[in-house]
Amino acid sequence: MNSRLTRRQYVAAVTAAAIASASGCTDRVDAGLSGETGGDGPETDAHELEWTTHRGDAARSGVRPSESGPGASLSVAWELEVADLLEELEGLEADEYALEKPLDDSGSGARTTTETGISNVVLSGSVVAWTIGYSWIDRTAEEEEEKFRLRIVAADRETGAIRWSRELGTPEESRRHDWFAPEVGDAGIYVPHRNDDGIELLVHDPDTGELAEGFALELPHEIGQPLVADGTIYVVETDDGESRVRAFDAGDGESEWAVHHSTGAGFDRGIPGVTVRDGTVWSFDPGSTSGEEPAFVARDATDGSVRFREPLELPEPTVTGMDTAHLSSPTFASDSGYAAGDVDSLQLRDRAPLVSFDPADGSERWQYEPPAVDFAGRTISAVYGLPVVVDGLVLATRIGDPDSMDGTSGGEDESGGEGEDRDGSADEDKNENGNGNENYIFFAIDEADGTVEWTVDLPAPAYAPVAAGDVIYVPLPNAVYAISTSGERLDRLGKVGLRSGDYPPAIGDGRLFTATIDSIVAIE
Repeated sequence: MNSRLTRRQYVAAVTAAAIASASGCTDRVDAGLSGETGGDGPETDAHELEWTTHRGDAARSGVRPSESGPGASLSVAWELEVADLLEELEGLEADEYALEKPLDDSGSGARTTTETGISNVVLSGSVVAWTIGYSWIDRTAEEEEEKFRLRIVAADRETGAIRWSRELGTPEESRRHDWFAPEVGDAGIYVPHRNDDGIELLVHDPDTGELAEGFALELPHEIGQPLVADGTIYVVETDDGESRVRAFDAGDGESEWAVHHSTGAGFDRGIPGVTVRDGTVWSFDPGSTSGEEPAFVARDATDGSVRFREPLELPEPTVTGMDTAHLSSPTFASDSGYAAGDVDSLQLRDRAPLVSFDPADGSERWQYEPPAVDFAGRTISAVYGLPVVVDGLVLATRIGDPDSMDGTSGGEDESGGEGEDRDGSADEDKNENGNGNENYIFFAIDEADGTVEWTVDLPAPAYAPVAAGDVIYVPLPNAVYAISTSGERLDRLGKVGLRSGDYPPAIGDGRLFTATIDSIVAIE
């Protein structure tokens, strides 16, 4: 997946291509299907140790205890490749998997996959689970036929062997991009998917894949990634330019409340549009065409009523047509909330700050704009992604000077300290990624006052870093880094094809679990 695309754009592009055409060391794991087809993180209980949703919990903290992660060194424990998976699921041979492979004119009846897409992963019970969408041209029939499948797949966390898989209903052709990652709730693994009548939510036992229950949600319009938290399903729905936050009972799917969110605000399908913390549902409202100022909005989780809407003074964007900087819904850690530029801001390389605020009333504590750089004919000062907070440091990614990618970490930073030396692998990353004209900086800010402590150069943006204890894991399109809280690069696992953007690794069992371009990988 191109790291410049949001998941929504990526999957839409995949579907368009399909319709146009006709419709580390590694131990590889055989599919072996059963079922239908054969340190120092926050206090946690067993449920919170599971990676239930984007960034692990409904507050998006992204932090787990040190024993949950692989530590300072990284290697591949197992990898399950899409080629092996689809050979078992659909009977396609490995040599038939060439993306963009031309149609076979030999009359041999070969079938060619056109593209695949893999969701975020979640951890539940003894499995790691994800959804996968794929299409191919079936040439075994008298006439060529395009086929499309959506599946929920669960693999053993320890070995990577497939435990179970279930085929989901196939949406009509125009809605094929409209699919979602699984979520984890008290009843099991929740799998939202689009059918011709709306959104259906299936609940599976994580260890066996047995269907516990299923019910329909009254959501006929476009929606973002749902979020399951505290027995409720939250979702942002958009219809004709207007978005609403809606809540449903996670036990039976009954609608609990629906409230106006904003006008002109979109969402990224890979990331839940809201954050839930201590009985409050948080979102960012850009204001935009409504005439209101941008603000963090805090709503009561029981009825959706507004507890407060605290206006923000944000910098003007540099992209024509944008009224204000767009932030992601916030991340919470300790007694503070944090937000930076959302996926669309990253896609457009638009201006966006890092904001710290008080969850008690939404009031701003500090706002950080990094040094401006010249980028593609514009002057940009921007921080992107979901911050992670470890040992009193707020960690995030900012855009850097494209000419400074020299294999070291930025020299003297804004706080007057010296940046940590690196071993020159920035050039290696740049070459592997084919991205020598861009530079990004992973940096640490003191959460008390917003001063920069250290910086590390990166060849691509790290949208959603995660941490276990005092080790931060930074996923890039071609590698994952392990970085210490002092800014030292502890290790780098390269050439694993990690997704970037809105795809964070899950942490558990002393491993990272992540989707790559064409596989699921466990890193230890």
